[in-house]
Amino acid sequence: MNAFIIYYNLSQPGSNYEKLTSTIQTYEGWAQLGNFSYLVLTEKNHAEVRDTLAKVLYKDDSLFVGKISAPAAWFNLNSQVGNWILSNLK
Repeated sequence: MNAFIIYYNLSQPGSNYEKLTSTIQTYEGWAQLGNFSYLVLTEKNHAEVRDTLAKVLYKDDSLFVGKISAPAAWFNLNSQVGNWILSNLK
């Protein structure tokens, strides 16, 4: 299972937010890291994740997908996200 961080910036805020977040939430595991970022678990690779999400974005939106792994450090995340990280990053 691969762990990725997804960061996005929508050129028209709110316009396709629901499509994007519902697509992200179809992955095997996910946690919302912040307002514009998620962590996901999937068997797909980074390019497949990018291509899947790009289908629901507008041409002026931006997207980053990067592989992540333990160790990781954070500050002031809610405990649910922190527990997700501890449980899922290897």
